[in-house]
Amino acid sequence: MAFDDVFKSVGDFGLYQKRVYALLITIGIPVGIHLLAHVFLAAETDHWCKNPAIDLFNCSKYALSTEDCIDTIASFKITDNPDTFIDEQHCRRYEFEDEADVLTTNETWSIGECSDGWVYDRSQYRSTIIQDWNLVCDDAAKSALSSSIMFCGVLTGSLVAGSFADHIGRKKVMYICATLVAITGSIASFSPNFWFFCLMRFCVGASCMGSYIMAFVISTEMVGPKSRSFTGVTIELFYAIGNMLYALLGYFLRSWRHLQLVASIPVVLFLLTYPFVPESPRWLVSQRRYKEATDILKKMAKTNGTDLPPEFNDPVKLAKLVKKDNTINITKRHTFVDLFRTPNLRKKSLNLFFNWMVNSLVYYGLSLGTNAMGINDYIAMFLSGAVGVPAIPICLFTANKYGRGKSISFYMISGGIACFTTVFLSKGTAFVSVAMIGKFCIICSFSLIYVFSAEQFPTPVRGVGVGCGSVNARIAGILAPQILFIGKIWEPFPYVIFSVMSLAAGLLILLLPETLNTQLPETLEDGENFGKKKTFEKNGKPYETVDQKGTKV
Repeated sequence: MAFDDVFKSVGDFGLYQKRVYALLITIGIPVGIHLLAHVFLAAETDHWCKNPAIDLFNCSKYALSTEDCIDTIASFKITDNPDTFIDEQHCRRYEFEDEADVLTTNETWSIGECSDGWVYDRSQYRSTIIQDWNLVCDDAAKSALSSSIMFCGVLTGSLVAGSFADHIGRKKVMYICATLVAITGSIASFSPNFWFFCLMRFCVGASCMGSYIMAFVISTEMVGPKSRSFTGVTIELFYAIGNMLYALLGYFLRSWRHLQLVASIPVVLFLLTYPFVPESPRWLVSQRRYKEATDILKKMAKTNGTDLPPEFNDPVKLAKLVKKDNTINITKRHTFVDLFRTPNLRKKSLNLFFNWMVNSLVYYGLSLGTNAMGINDYIAMFLSGAVGVPAIPICLFTANKYGRGKSISFYMISGGIACFTTVFLSKGTAFVSVAMIGKFCIICSFSLIYVFSAEQFPTPVRGVGVGCGSVNARIAGILAPQILFIGKIWEPFPYVIFSVMSLAAGLLILLLPETLNTQLPETLEDGENFGKKKTFEKNGKPYETVDQKGTKV
Protein backbone atom coordinates (compact mmCIF):
# COMPACT_ATOMS: atom_id res chain seq x y z
CA MET A 1 0.00 0.00 0.00
CA ALA A 2 1.24 3.51 -0.90
CA PHE A 3 0.39 6.81 0.78
CA ASP A 4 -1.92 7.82 -2.07
CA ASP A 5 -4.06 4.77 -1.33
CA VAL A 6 -5.48 6.60 1.69
CA PHE A 7 -7.58 8.74 -0.65
CA LYS A 8 -9.34 5.64 -1.95
CA SER A 9 -10.85 5.29 1.51
CA VAL A 10 -11.20 8.83 2.90
CA GLY A 11 -12.25 10.37 -0.41
CA ASP A 12 -10.39 11.64 -3.43
CA PHE A 13 -11.84 15.15 -3.13
CA GLY A 14 -14.29 15.05 -0.26
CA LEU A 15 -15.97 17.77 1.78
CA TYR A 16 -12.88 18.33 3.94
CA GLN A 17 -10.59 18.86 0.96
CA LYS A 18 -13.15 21.10 -0.75
CA ARG A 19 -13.36 23.37 2.30
CA VAL A 20 -9.59 23.69 2.52
CA TYR A 21 -9.25 24.16 -1.22
CA ALA A 22 -11.87 26.92 -1.21
CA LEU A 23 -9.69 28.86 1.23
CA LEU A 24 -6.40 28.15 -0.54
CA ILE A 25 -7.43 29.30 -4.00
CA THR A 26 -8.37 32.79 -2.79
CA ILE A 27 -4.65 33.67 -2.72
CA GLY A 28 -4.84 33.63 -6.53
CA ILE A 29 -6.78 36.92 -6.47
CA PRO A 30 -4.07 39.18 -4.92
CA VAL A 31 -1.39 37.37 -6.90
CA GLY A 32 -3.32 38.06 -10.12
CA ILE A 33 -3.46 41.74 -9.14
CA HIS A 34 0.16 42.26 -8.11
CA LEU A 35 1.88 40.39 -10.96
CA LEU A 36 0.12 42.61 -13.52
CA ALA A 37 0.01 45.78 -11.40
CA HIS A 38 2.57 47.42 -13.70
CA VAL A 39 -0.18 48.00 -16.28
CA PHE A 40 -1.70 50.83 -14.22
CA LEU A 41 1.14 51.70 -11.86
CA ALA A 42 3.35 52.61 -14.83
CA ALA A 43 0.70 53.64 -17.35
CA GLU A 44 2.04 55.88 -20.09
CA THR A 45 0.42 59.29 -20.61
CA ASP A 46 1.05 62.15 -22.99
CA HIS A 47 3.78 64.51 -21.82
CA TRP A 48 5.73 67.50 -23.04
CA CYS A 49 8.56 69.69 -21.82
CA LYS A 50 7.79 72.23 -19.17
CA ASN A 51 8.68 75.71 -20.43
CA PRO A 52 8.45 78.71 -18.07
CA ALA A 53 8.09 81.14 -21.00
CA ILE A 54 5.01 79.28 -22.26
CA ASP A 55 3.54 79.16 -18.78
CA LEU A 56 3.78 82.95 -18.61
CA PHE A 57 2.44 83.52 -22.10
CA ASN A 58 -0.68 85.67 -22.03
CA CYS A 59 -2.72 85.70 -25.25
CA SER A 60 -4.78 88.75 -24.28
CA LYS A 61 -1.61 90.76 -23.73
CA TYR A 62 -0.77 90.37 -27.42
CA ALA A 63 -4.34 90.91 -28.59
CA LEU A 64 -4.65 87.36 -29.95
CA SER A 65 -8.05 85.80 -30.49
CA THR A 66 -8.83 82.47 -28.82
CA GLU A 67 -8.25 80.62 -32.11
CA ASP A 68 -4.97 82.42 -32.81
CA CYS A 69 -3.87 81.74 -29.22
CA ILE A 70 -4.47 78.02 -29.57
CA ASP A 71 -2.57 77.95 -32.87
CA THR A 72 0.32 79.85 -31.32
CA ILE A 73 0.61 77.53 -28.32
CA ALA A 74 0.32 74.49 -30.63
CA SER A 75 3.32 75.76 -32.60
CA PHE A 76 5.45 75.36 -29.50
CA LYS A 77 5.54 71.57 -30.04
CA ILE A 78 8.50 70.32 -32.01
CA THR A 79 7.82 68.10 -35.00
CA ASP A 80 9.52 64.68 -34.68
CA ASN A 81 12.54 64.10 -36.88
CA PRO A 82 12.08 60.77 -38.71
CA ASP A 83 15.85 60.47 -39.18
CA THR A 84 16.49 60.04 -35.44
CA PHE A 85 15.12 57.83 -32.67
CA ILE A 86 14.70 60.85 -30.42
CA ASP A 87 11.10 61.66 -29.49
CA GLU A 88 11.70 65.37 -30.02
CA GLN A 89 8.06 66.34 -29.57
CA HIS A 90 8.12 65.02 -25.99
CA CYS A 91 11.81 65.15 -25.11
CA ARG A 92 13.05 68.47 -26.51
CA ARG A 93 11.78 72.04 -26.27
CA TYR A 94 12.23 75.40 -27.92
CA GLU A 95 14.46 77.78 -25.98
CA PHE A 96 12.89 81.19 -25.35
CA GLU A 97 14.95 83.98 -23.86
CA ASP A 98 11.87 85.95 -22.90
CA GLU A 99 8.12 85.94 -23.37
CA ALA A 100 8.29 88.08 -26.54
CA ASP A 101 10.27 85.40 -28.40
CA VAL A 102 7.12 83.32 -28.53
CA LEU A 103 5.78 85.52 -31.33
CA THR A 104 8.79 85.04 -33.60
CA THR A 105 9.01 82.38 -36.31
CA ASN A 106 9.99 78.79 -35.56
CA GLU A 107 13.18 78.96 -37.63
CA THR A 108 14.72 81.38 -35.14
CA TRP A 109 14.01 79.24 -32.07
CA SER A 110 16.83 77.11 -30.76
CA ILE A 111 16.11 73.59 -29.43
CA GLY A 112 17.26 72.41 -26.01
CA GLU A 113 16.73 69.76 -23.32
CA CYS A 114 13.76 69.59 -20.95
CA SER A 115 15.79 71.22 -18.18
CA ASP A 116 12.69 72.30 -16.23
CA GLY A 117 11.01 68.89 -16.25
CA TRP A 118 7.81 67.75 -17.92
CA VAL A 119 4.11 68.42 -17.88
CA TYR A 120 1.83 65.34 -17.98
CA ASP A 121 -1.67 64.74 -19.19
CA ARG A 122 -3.48 63.78 -15.99
CA SER A 123 -6.96 63.52 -17.41
CA GLN A 124 -7.03 59.72 -17.02
CA TYR A 125 -4.23 58.91 -14.57
CA ARG A 126 -3.78 61.39 -11.77
CA SER A 127 -0.50 59.81 -10.74
CA THR A 128 1.80 57.06 -12.06
CA ILE A 129 5.39 56.15 -11.29
CA ILE A 130 6.30 57.56 -14.70
CA GLN A 131 4.82 60.93 -13.77
CA ASP A 132 6.20 61.04 -10.23
CA TRP A 133 9.77 60.15 -11.19
CA ASN A 134 9.87 61.43 -14.79
CA LEU A 135 10.51 58.02 -16.37
CA VAL A 136 10.39 59.44 -19.89
CA CYS A 137 12.81 60.22 -22.68
CA ASP A 138 16.33 59.23 -21.53
CA ASP A 139 14.84 57.38 -18.51
CA ALA A 140 11.95 55.73 -20.38
CA ALA A 141 13.57 52.29 -20.15
CA LYS A 142 13.33 52.40 -16.35
CA SER A 143 9.60 51.70 -16.51
CA ALA A 144 10.14 48.35 -18.24
CA LEU A 145 13.11 47.73 -15.93
CA SER A 146 10.89 48.01 -12.85
CA SER A 147 8.60 45.33 -14.27
CA SER A 148 11.53 43.04 -15.07
CA ILE A 149 12.88 43.52 -11.53
CA MET A 150 9.52 42.43 -10.15
CA PHE A 151 9.69 39.27 -12.27
CA CYS A 152 13.22 38.69 -10.95
CA GLY A 153 11.50 38.55 -7.59
CA VAL A 154 9.03 36.03 -8.98
CA LEU A 155 11.96 33.88 -10.12
CA THR A 156 13.59 34.18 -6.70
CA GLY A 157 10.35 33.24 -4.95
CA SER A 158 9.99 30.18 -7.15
CA LEU A 159 13.45 28.96 -6.14
CA VAL A 160 13.52 29.93 -2.46
CA ALA A 161 9.97 29.06 -1.40
CA GLY A 162 10.24 25.42 -2.39
CA SER A 163 13.51 24.99 -0.53
CA PHE A 164 12.18 26.53 2.68
CA ALA A 165 8.92 24.59 2.37
CA ASP A 166 10.83 21.31 2.43
CA HIS A 167 12.40 22.30 5.76
CA ILE A 168 9.77 24.23 7.74
CA GLY A 169 6.57 23.19 6.00
CA ARG A 170 4.29 24.28 3.17
CA LYS A 171 1.79 26.03 5.42
CA LYS A 172 4.31 28.21 7.26
CA VAL A 173 5.99 29.32 4.05
CA MET A 174 2.64 30.14 2.42
CA TYR A 175 1.49 32.38 5.28
CA ILE A 176 4.90 33.99 5.75
CA CYS A 177 4.90 34.90 2.07
CA ALA A 178 1.31 36.16 2.23
CA THR A 179 2.27 38.37 5.18
CA LEU A 180 5.20 39.75 3.19
CA VAL A 181 2.87 40.53 0.28
CA ALA A 182 0.74 42.70 2.57
CA ILE A 183 3.74 44.39 4.23
CA THR A 184 6.04 45.03 1.26
CA GLY A 185 3.11 45.86 -1.02
CA SER A 186 1.90 48.50 1.43
CA ILE A 187 5.41 49.93 1.93
CA ALA A 188 5.80 50.15 -1.87
CA SER A 189 2.93 52.63 -1.99
CA PHE A 190 5.01 55.06 0.13
CA SER A 191 8.21 54.67 -1.92
CA PRO A 192 10.28 57.88 -1.83
CA ASN A 193 12.16 57.10 -5.06
CA PHE A 194 12.27 54.76 -8.03
CA TRP A 195 14.90 52.33 -6.75
CA PHE A 196 13.20 51.83 -3.40
CA PHE A 197 9.99 51.11 -5.31
CA CYS A 198 11.81 48.50 -7.40
CA LEU A 199 13.16 46.85 -4.24
CA MET A 200 9.69 46.60 -2.72
CA ARG A 201 8.20 45.31 -5.98
CA PHE A 202 10.95 42.66 -6.07
CA CYS A 203 9.86 41.55 -2.61
CA VAL A 204 6.20 41.59 -3.66
CA GLY A 205 6.97 39.40 -6.68
CA ALA A 206 8.96 36.90 -4.60
CA SER A 207 6.36 36.64 -1.83
CA CYS A 208 3.44 36.46 -4.29
CA MET A 209 4.98 33.52 -6.12
CA GLY A 210 5.97 31.84 -2.84
CA SER A 211 2.42 31.95 -1.47
CA TYR A 212 0.90 30.94 -4.82
CA ILE A 213 3.19 27.92 -5.27
CA MET A 214 2.59 26.71 -1.72
CA ALA A 215 -1.19 26.99 -2.16
CA PHE A 216 -0.79 24.96 -5.34
CA VAL A 217 1.34 22.32 -3.59
CA ILE A 218 -0.93 21.93 -0.54
CA SER A 219 -4.05 21.70 -2.70
CA THR A 220 -2.54 18.95 -4.86
CA GLU A 221 -1.10 17.02 -1.89
CA MET A 222 -4.42 17.09 -0.04
CA VAL A 223 -6.38 15.29 -2.76
CA GLY A 224 -6.19 11.98 -4.57
CA PRO A 225 -4.42 11.43 -7.90
CA LYS A 226 -7.65 11.72 -9.92
CA SER A 227 -8.38 15.24 -8.68
CA ARG A 228 -4.92 16.77 -8.93
CA SER A 229 -5.36 18.03 -12.49
CA PHE A 230 -8.57 19.78 -11.46
CA THR A 231 -7.16 21.40 -8.31
CA GLY A 232 -3.92 22.32 -10.05
CA VAL A 233 -5.66 24.13 -12.90
CA THR A 234 -8.72 25.63 -11.17
CA ILE A 235 -6.59 27.80 -8.89
CA GLU A 236 -5.65 29.74 -12.03
CA LEU A 237 -9.29 30.74 -12.40
CA PHE A 238 -8.92 32.94 -9.32
CA TYR A 239 -5.79 34.44 -10.82
CA ALA A 240 -7.98 35.54 -13.74
CA ILE A 241 -10.56 36.93 -11.31
CA GLY A 242 -7.74 38.96 -9.76
CA ASN A 243 -7.00 40.44 -13.19
CA MET A 244 -10.62 41.50 -13.61
CA LEU A 245 -10.83 42.93 -10.10
CA TYR A 246 -7.67 44.93 -10.76
CA ALA A 247 -9.36 46.56 -13.75
CA LEU A 248 -12.18 47.73 -11.47
CA LEU A 249 -9.76 48.99 -8.81
CA GLY A 250 -7.77 50.84 -11.44
CA TYR A 251 -10.90 52.53 -12.75
CA PHE A 252 -11.84 53.95 -9.35
CA LEU A 253 -8.32 54.60 -8.04
CA ARG A 254 -6.38 56.79 -10.48
CA SER A 255 -3.37 57.35 -8.21
CA TRP A 256 -0.75 54.59 -8.28
CA ARG A 257 0.00 54.95 -4.56
CA HIS A 258 -3.64 54.47 -3.57
CA LEU A 259 -3.99 51.58 -6.01
CA GLN A 260 -0.88 49.80 -4.68
CA LEU A 261 -2.02 50.24 -1.08
CA VAL A 262 -5.58 49.02 -1.67
CA ALA A 263 -4.27 46.00 -3.58
CA SER A 264 -2.00 45.03 -0.66
CA ILE A 265 -3.97 45.54 2.57
CA PRO A 266 -6.80 43.03 1.83
CA VAL A 267 -4.22 40.19 1.76
CA VAL A 268 -4.55 40.37 5.56
CA LEU A 269 -7.94 38.67 5.14
CA PHE A 270 -6.20 35.60 3.75
CA LEU A 271 -4.11 35.40 6.92
CA LEU A 272 -7.34 34.84 8.88
CA THR A 273 -7.66 31.42 7.23
CA TYR A 274 -4.56 30.14 9.07
CA PRO A 275 -6.45 28.13 11.75
CA PHE A 276 -8.57 26.37 9.11
CA VAL A 277 -5.83 25.25 6.72
CA PRO A 278 -3.85 22.15 7.80
CA GLU A 279 -0.26 21.30 6.97
CA SER A 280 0.23 18.88 4.10
CA PRO A 281 -0.04 15.33 5.55
CA ARG A 282 2.41 14.11 2.93
CA TRP A 283 5.02 16.63 4.10
CA LEU A 284 4.43 15.72 7.76
CA VAL A 285 5.00 12.06 6.91
CA SER A 286 8.22 12.91 5.06
CA GLN A 287 9.40 14.65 8.25
CA ARG A 288 8.42 11.60 10.36
CA ARG A 289 5.75 13.59 12.18
CA TYR A 290 3.35 10.68 12.01
CA LYS A 291 1.11 11.69 14.92
CA GLU A 292 0.22 15.03 13.33
CA ALA A 293 -0.33 13.34 9.95
CA THR A 294 -2.71 10.73 11.37
CA ASP A 295 -4.65 13.43 13.26
CA ILE A 296 -5.26 15.31 10.00
CA LEU A 297 -6.23 12.11 8.16
CA LYS A 298 -8.67 11.18 10.95
CA LYS A 299 -10.29 14.61 10.73
CA MET A 300 -10.45 14.30 6.95
CA ALA A 301 -12.18 10.91 7.16
CA LYS A 302 -14.62 12.13 9.81
CA THR A 303 -15.62 15.23 7.81
CA ASN A 304 -15.97 13.22 4.61
CA GLY A 305 -18.05 10.57 6.40
CA THR A 306 -15.63 7.78 5.49
CA ASP A 307 -13.42 5.28 7.30
CA LEU A 308 -9.67 5.57 7.65
CA PRO A 309 -7.70 2.37 6.85
CA PRO A 310 -5.89 0.81 9.84
CA GLU A 311 -2.50 1.46 8.21
CA PHE A 312 -3.16 5.21 8.40
CA ASN A 313 -4.98 5.28 11.72
CA ASP A 314 -1.95 4.57 13.88
CA PRO A 315 1.37 6.50 13.83
CA VAL A 316 3.44 3.32 14.26
CA LYS A 317 1.74 1.52 11.38
CA LEU A 318 2.01 4.64 9.25
CA ALA A 319 5.76 4.78 9.90
CA LYS A 320 6.16 1.20 8.69
CA LEU A 321 4.11 1.94 5.58
CA VAL A 322 6.19 4.99 4.69
CA LYS A 323 9.41 2.97 4.73
CA LYS A 324 7.99 0.84 1.90
CA ASP A 325 6.56 3.77 -0.10
CA ASN A 326 9.19 5.14 -2.49
CA THR A 327 6.94 8.07 -3.47
CA ILE A 328 7.69 9.55 -0.06
CA ASN A 329 10.95 8.02 1.06
CA ILE A 330 13.43 8.22 -1.84
CA THR A 331 16.90 7.31 -0.68
CA LYS A 332 18.85 8.81 -3.57
CA ARG A 333 18.65 12.54 -4.26
CA HIS A 334 18.38 13.55 -7.90
CA THR A 335 19.17 16.93 -9.48
CA PHE A 336 18.43 18.69 -12.75
CA VAL A 337 21.61 17.12 -14.16
CA ASP A 338 19.75 13.78 -14.32
CA LEU A 339 17.38 15.35 -16.85
CA PHE A 340 20.23 15.63 -19.35
CA ARG A 341 22.23 12.42 -18.82
CA THR A 342 20.40 10.35 -21.46
CA PRO A 343 19.48 11.46 -25.01
CA ASN A 344 15.71 10.87 -25.07
CA LEU A 345 15.05 12.42 -21.67
CA ARG A 346 17.34 15.31 -22.60
CA LYS A 347 15.37 16.03 -25.80
CA LYS A 348 12.06 15.90 -23.95
CA SER A 349 13.35 18.17 -21.18
CA LEU A 350 14.62 20.83 -23.61
CA ASN A 351 11.36 20.67 -25.55
CA LEU A 352 9.28 21.16 -22.40
CA PHE A 353 11.51 23.94 -21.07
CA PHE A 354 11.18 25.82 -24.37
CA ASN A 355 7.40 25.47 -24.16
CA TRP A 356 7.39 26.78 -20.59
CA MET A 357 9.39 29.81 -21.71
CA VAL A 358 7.19 30.56 -24.72
CA ASN A 359 3.96 30.19 -22.76
CA SER A 360 5.15 32.61 -20.10
CA LEU A 361 6.60 35.10 -22.59
CA VAL A 362 3.42 35.32 -24.65
CA TYR A 363 1.12 35.30 -21.63
CA TYR A 364 2.82 38.17 -19.82
CA GLY A 365 3.57 39.98 -23.07
CA LEU A 366 -0.13 40.09 -23.97
CA SER A 367 -1.16 40.86 -20.37
CA LEU A 368 1.27 43.73 -19.78
CA GLY A 369 0.52 45.19 -23.21
CA THR A 370 -3.23 45.61 -22.68
CA ASN A 371 -3.01 49.40 -22.28
CA ALA A 372 -1.55 49.77 -25.77
CA MET A 373 -4.30 48.04 -27.74
CA GLY A 374 -6.24 51.10 -28.80
CA ILE A 375 -9.30 50.84 -26.51
CA ASN A 376 -10.07 51.92 -22.96
CA ASP A 377 -7.29 50.65 -20.67
CA TYR A 378 -9.67 49.35 -18.02
CA ILE A 379 -11.89 47.49 -20.47
CA ALA A 380 -8.83 45.91 -22.08
CA MET A 381 -7.53 44.78 -18.68
CA PHE A 382 -10.91 43.36 -17.68
CA LEU A 383 -11.24 41.44 -20.95
CA SER A 384 -7.69 40.13 -20.56
CA GLY A 385 -8.71 38.52 -17.28
CA ALA A 386 -12.22 37.52 -18.38
CA VAL A 387 -11.00 35.26 -21.19
CA GLY A 388 -9.35 33.12 -18.52
CA VAL A 389 -12.71 32.17 -16.97
CA PRO A 390 -13.97 29.97 -19.85
CA ALA A 391 -10.41 28.94 -20.79
CA ILE A 392 -9.92 26.79 -17.68
CA PRO A 393 -12.88 24.37 -18.10
CA ILE A 394 -12.44 24.24 -21.88
CA CYS A 395 -8.77 23.31 -21.72
CA LEU A 396 -9.53 20.61 -19.13
CA PHE A 397 -12.19 19.15 -21.40
CA THR A 398 -10.01 19.07 -24.52
CA ALA A 399 -7.00 17.68 -22.62
CA ASN A 400 -9.01 14.78 -21.22
CA LYS A 401 -10.74 14.05 -24.51
CA TYR A 402 -8.11 14.64 -27.18
CA GLY A 403 -4.89 14.41 -25.19
CA ARG A 404 -2.51 16.85 -23.52
CA GLY A 405 0.05 17.19 -26.31
CA LYS A 406 -2.45 17.70 -29.12
CA SER A 407 -4.42 20.21 -27.05
CA ILE A 408 -1.34 22.27 -26.17
CA SER A 409 -0.20 22.20 -29.80
CA PHE A 410 -3.62 23.33 -31.05
CA TYR A 411 -3.82 26.21 -28.57
CA MET A 412 -0.26 27.42 -29.20
CA ILE A 413 -0.54 27.31 -32.99
CA SER A 414 -3.94 29.04 -32.85
CA GLY A 415 -2.53 31.66 -30.47
CA GLY A 416 0.46 32.18 -32.74
CA ILE A 417 -1.79 32.74 -35.75
CA ALA A 418 -3.88 35.22 -33.75
CA CYS A 419 -0.79 37.18 -32.66
CA PHE A 420 0.52 37.29 -36.23
CA THR A 421 -2.86 38.53 -37.50
CA THR A 422 -2.66 41.57 -35.21
CA VAL A 423 0.38 42.78 -37.18
CA PHE A 424 -1.96 43.66 -40.05
CA LEU A 425 -4.65 45.31 -37.89
CA SER A 426 -4.82 48.87 -36.64
CA LYS A 427 -5.25 49.43 -32.92
CA GLY A 428 -8.88 49.24 -31.88
CA THR A 429 -11.75 46.80 -31.41
CA ALA A 430 -10.67 44.34 -34.11
CA PHE A 431 -7.10 44.33 -32.80
CA VAL A 432 -8.27 43.65 -29.23
CA SER A 433 -10.65 40.89 -30.34
CA VAL A 434 -7.92 38.97 -32.15
CA ALA A 435 -5.39 39.61 -29.35
CA MET A 436 -7.88 38.23 -26.79
CA ILE A 437 -8.24 35.08 -28.90
CA GLY A 438 -4.48 34.72 -28.64
CA LYS A 439 -4.66 35.34 -24.87
CA PHE A 440 -7.40 32.71 -24.51
CA CYS A 441 -5.28 30.14 -26.34
CA ILE A 442 -2.14 30.88 -24.35
CA ILE A 443 -4.02 30.60 -21.04
CA CYS A 444 -5.19 27.13 -22.12
CA SER A 445 -1.73 25.96 -23.14
CA PHE A 446 -0.04 27.53 -20.09
CA SER A 447 -2.49 25.75 -17.78
CA LEU A 448 -1.90 22.38 -19.44
CA ILE A 449 1.89 22.57 -19.60
CA TYR A 450 2.00 22.08 -15.81
CA VAL A 451 0.10 18.79 -16.04
CA PHE A 452 1.84 17.59 -19.22
CA SER A 453 5.31 18.22 -17.78
CA ALA A 454 4.53 16.39 -14.54
CA GLU A 455 3.34 13.38 -16.55
CA GLN A 456 6.40 13.37 -18.85
CA PHE A 457 9.12 13.34 -16.19
CA PRO A 458 9.84 10.12 -14.25
CA THR A 459 9.03 10.07 -10.54
CA PRO A 460 12.58 10.68 -9.13
CA VAL A 461 13.01 13.92 -11.11
CA ARG A 462 9.39 14.99 -11.53
CA GLY A 463 9.64 17.79 -9.00
CA VAL A 464 13.01 18.90 -10.35
CA GLY A 465 11.71 18.85 -13.93
CA VAL A 466 8.61 20.93 -13.22
CA GLY A 467 10.73 23.28 -11.09
CA CYS A 468 13.20 23.83 -13.93
CA GLY A 469 10.31 24.47 -16.29
CA SER A 470 8.94 27.06 -13.89
CA VAL A 471 12.36 28.77 -13.73
CA ASN A 472 12.40 29.05 -17.53
CA ALA A 473 8.93 30.57 -17.38
CA ARG A 474 10.09 33.20 -14.88
CA ILE A 475 13.09 34.09 -17.06
CA ALA A 476 10.64 34.69 -19.91
CA GLY A 477 8.59 36.89 -17.58
CA ILE A 478 11.68 39.04 -17.02
CA LEU A 479 12.17 39.37 -20.79
CA ALA A 480 8.53 40.19 -21.63
CA PRO A 481 8.60 43.88 -20.53
CA GLN A 482 11.82 44.43 -22.50
CA ILE A 483 10.30 43.00 -25.68
CA LEU A 484 7.31 45.29 -25.24
CA PHE A 485 9.67 48.24 -24.78
CA ILE A 486 11.43 47.46 -28.07
CA GLY A 487 7.96 47.72 -29.62
CA LYS A 488 8.25 51.48 -29.19
CA ILE A 489 10.68 51.48 -32.10
CA TRP A 490 8.62 49.13 -34.30
CA GLU A 491 5.09 48.46 -32.99
CA PRO A 492 4.52 45.00 -34.55
CA PHE A 493 7.81 43.63 -33.14
CA PRO A 494 6.39 42.05 -29.92
CA TYR A 495 3.54 40.33 -31.76
CA VAL A 496 5.87 38.99 -34.45
CA ILE A 497 8.06 37.48 -31.71
CA PHE A 498 5.04 36.06 -29.88
CA SER A 499 3.60 34.50 -33.02
CA VAL A 500 6.82 32.94 -34.31
CA MET A 501 7.71 31.43 -30.95
CA SER A 502 4.16 30.15 -30.35
CA LEU A 503 4.09 28.42 -33.72
CA ALA A 504 7.51 26.86 -33.13
CA ALA A 505 6.59 25.63 -29.64
CA GLY A 506 3.22 24.31 -30.85
CA LEU A 507 4.91 22.18 -33.51
CA LEU A 508 7.74 20.96 -31.27
CA ILE A 509 5.39 19.74 -28.55
CA LEU A 510 3.99 17.19 -31.01
CA LEU A 511 7.34 15.37 -30.82
CA LEU A 512 6.58 14.37 -27.22
CA PRO A 513 4.63 11.19 -26.40
CA GLU A 514 1.03 11.51 -25.29
CA THR A 515 0.40 10.87 -21.58
CA LEU A 516 -3.39 10.63 -21.47
CA ASN A 517 -4.47 7.24 -20.06
CA THR A 518 -0.93 5.83 -20.24
CA GLN A 519 1.31 4.30 -17.60
CA LEU A 520 3.64 7.01 -16.36
CA PRO A 521 7.42 6.50 -15.95
CA GLU A 522 8.55 5.67 -12.43
CA THR A 523 12.37 5.41 -12.80
CA LEU A 524 14.99 7.26 -14.81
CA GLU A 525 15.18 4.25 -17.11
CA ASP A 526 11.44 4.42 -17.63
CA GLY A 527 11.74 8.13 -18.39
CA GLU A 528 14.42 7.52 -21.01
CA ASN A 529 12.38 4.84 -22.76
CA PHE A 530 9.01 6.55 -22.38
CA GLY A 531 7.84 7.41 -25.89
CA LYS A 532 10.27 5.17 -27.74
CA LYS A 533 8.86 2.63 -30.18
CA LYS A 534 9.94 -0.42 -28.24
CA THR A 535 9.23 -2.38 -25.10
CA PHE A 536 11.59 -2.97 -22.26
CA GLU A 537 11.65 -4.86 -19.02
CA LYS A 538 11.04 -3.55 -15.53
CA ASN A 539 11.60 -5.86 -12.57
CA GLY A 540 11.94 -8.77 -15.00
CA LYS A 541 8.54 -8.18 -16.58
CA PRO A 542 7.63 -6.59 -19.94
CA TYR A 543 6.76 -2.93 -19.45
CA GLU A 544 4.36 -1.15 -21.79
CA THR A 545 5.49 2.09 -23.33
CA VAL A 546 4.02 4.31 -25.98
CA ASP A 547 5.18 5.49 -29.35
CA GLN A 548 5.28 9.12 -30.44
CA LYS A 549 1.57 9.02 -31.28
CA GLY A 550 0.62 7.82 -27.83
CA THR A 551 -0.24 4.30 -28.97
CA LYS A 552 0.66 1.47 -26.62
CA VAL A 553 3.14 -1.01 -28.14
